[in-house]
Amino acid sequence: MNIVKVGLRPAVVNFGRLMGVLLIVGALLPHAVQAREGPVELIGEAGGPSLAVAVQDDVALLGEGLGLSVLDVSQPARPVWLSKVVLGERWNVTGVAAQGDLAYVTNRESLWVIDVTDPSAPVTRGRYDSAHDDFYGVAVADDHAFVAARRSGLTILDISDPDNPTLTGIATLGEQVQISSTTADKGDEIDPRLALWAEDVAVSGDRAFVAARAVGLQVVDISDPANPVITHVVDTPETALGVAVWGERAWVADWLGGMQVIDVGPAAGPAVIGAFDTGDAALDIAVSAGVAYVATGQAGLLILDVSGPEPAPAATWRTPDLAAGLAHAGGRVFVADTEGLRIIEVSRPSEPAGLGDYTPAVSPTDVAVLGDVAHAACRAGLKLIDITDPARPAPLGRYDMPAPALNVAVAGDLVCVSDEPNVYQRGEARGLWLLDAADPTSPTLVSHYEPLGETTNIEIADDKVWLALRDRGIEIVDVGNPQTPVRLSDYETTGTANDLSVDGDIACLADGGAGLHVFDVADPTSPTLLVTWTGSGEVHGVKLRENKVWITAQDRVDILDITNPAAPALEASHPYHGVSQIPALEVEENVAWYPDDGEFLYILDPADPNSLMPVAKFLLGGESAELVIKDDLIFNADQLGGLTILRATFSNSAWREW
Repeated sequence: MNIVKVGLRPAVVNFGRLMGVLLIVGALLPHAVQAREGPVELIGEAGGPSLAVAVQDDVALLGEGLGLSVLDVSQPARPVWLSKVVLGERWNVTGVAAQGDLAYVTNRESLWVIDVTDPSAPVTRGRYDSAHDDFYGVAVADDHAFVAARRSGLTILDISDPDNPTLTGIATLGEQVQISSTTADKGDEIDPRLALWAEDVAVSGDRAFVAARAVGLQVVDISDPANPVITHVVDTPETALGVAVWGERAWVADWLGGMQVIDVGPAAGPAVIGAFDTGDAALDIAVSAGVAYVATGQAGLLILDVSGPEPAPAATWRTPDLAAGLAHAGGRVFVADTEGLRIIEVSRPSEPAGLGDYTPAVSPTDVAVLGDVAHAACRAGLKLIDITDPARPAPLGRYDMPAPALNVAVAGDLVCVSDEPNVYQRGEARGLWLLDAADPTSPTLVSHYEPLGETTNIEIADDKVWLALRDRGIEIVDVGNPQTPVRLSDYETTGTANDLSVDGDIACLADGGAGLHVFDVADPTSPTLLVTWTGSGEVHGVKLRENKVWITAQDRVDILDITNPAAPALEASHPYHGVSQIPALEVEENVAWYPDDGEFLYILDPADPNSLMPVAKFLLGGESAELVIKDDLIFNADQLGGLTILRATFSNSAWREW
């Protein structure tokens, strides 16, 4: 066997600016759930990070969170979401390829074959499990799918029967490739295991080209798919993440090494013949008709003329978020930029023009549910989601904001959203946004209100908005006329106001190290402090339900009886399981639900005050920001994913039997 390793001196890149881009992308991959059979099951997901995209005719196939979203892009200025199929319960989609009416989707643990003959109702045809490997990029040629598998290398599947994909062959990089001294020079911190990870794959004729991170580019002879042979290994200066082939050249997106140009013609062994410093991390690449399109993370889309001997810059297009994956079709580039899909006209590569976008719910920090609409506070603003069919949540409307939305509350047609302080891209007013969502497909701005400090939670009751202000305490605002909100009062506290809960004339404020404050707010113009409870130590969250207060403290959940609000009594205390703080708490019918820092969702039943019962094992990304319960549904705002929807059986006997 002829194994050729070609070394290359690293190019100069702006390392300081680009450091950690891949960690950002990687952190978005594991989220959501791994549910065991029991009274809780995942039934749907809205949104999630977008890392991969493919286009077939007028249909865009977008890897979105846990599944594949199908969009009509026949009018690229107004892409229309048609459907989403959730694939598995654990991993975000990592790769998408299309051939005819079939989509081939990887999500680390499996390759899925999805029939999109009817784009509004995609059907899962077949699945091939990775057997404890990690599937990433995928390419399709004729009756075979070529999958970049991180642990074993190039995996080739027979897809002639879409209902039953089967293994044909594996070109295992670990058995045939040694890490050369050239690769080792990239840094002593490289984990040798990562050097075997195949990240992306492109196919041309009888050869597959595999981007394999620290190893570089592998060239694989696939003339006999059952016995693929690695013929050449071309070292690249950094981390090969994406690959495209056109004619007798391969182009590699090499992270901080920019774009590498490799001659793969038959005359001699493959060799690096050029490079281009992309300025930011090169994550993915597509090439067509002498033009290269590079997804460069924070810098967006880079367009290069590669028809000549040296790559030459043609244009750039800044995407709102991290450009992670892309596809070129019909004179347009479709960019998956973690926040959604951007469609860019490139028929004149030197003059790209933005056409349209699709931005689902990504990284929600809060969620409020009213009727059949979920309102998610996300990095890009407010997202409204139709949950009439919770197994098929559909994008409904959105309101873009110049800074990430943090908190949301809803009453009737009024939606109140707070944003992240000190993060502004334009000159709009900031703080609290009052929106009219009478038409949920097109919420409109009614007014702004500037709170006295940073908002950590919002509640609405009786035309009043109650704000927990991190370094201030409580503020009460009259929104009877939402066009002119009026401050009624505020109460300054000494701690860190983390959370607020209001029920009737009582308000409870979780004030960090200062404890829990209980207020009489019968007169909202003059709230009266009734008592401060310090028996729970540092208080992070609070839920007030009739005469009971549920507190999330530093290491436990405490339940207080406030039948006499001026004299709270500890009713029960429940230590956490192996964590020091929980990110969210919801209470329904005197039963509390909370996630820990990424492993379990728990039920706390005060009827059994000495036990916490885990109802399902989830990988919630460690960033579950909020839980909302409506009937038998749990809405989980996952900051590393989207809005996941779980169905639960609210039966104490069912929990105990399980």
